[in-house]
Amino acid sequence: MRFALQDLDAARHADLPPLIRCYHSQQAAEKALKATLLFDGLDVPRTHDLNTIHVLLMDESLVQQTAQELERLTRWGTNERYPGAIRDPSAAEADQAFLFATSIVEAARAYIERASE
Repeated sequence: MRFALQDLDAARHADLPPLIRCYHSQQAAEKALKATLLFDGLDVPRTHDLNTIHVLLMDESLVQQTAQELERLTRWGTNERYPGAIRDPSAAEADQAFLFATSIVEAARAYIERASE
């Protein structure tokens, strides 16, 4: 979870290029979901696809985003590595990615904290 929070903190900086913010947002969401899988004693898949990870969660209600929204966020984490693979995101898209990631990270953290009590 610590790694998810570090990526979320990086994505928070509006002065970074939108593509970098989107990348860190996706990474934060991915790492938070994988932390939840680890916490529940489940295998962690070697994938960046947030939909694939989401369906493995013991509590799928942790994620409020739709499959389409998760796909949009996933794309920022995978295609960012290949310039020209997708168009650069706008500042508004970076803000949206950050909001999605924040929601996922906060839900995962709350889940782990509740289950740890």
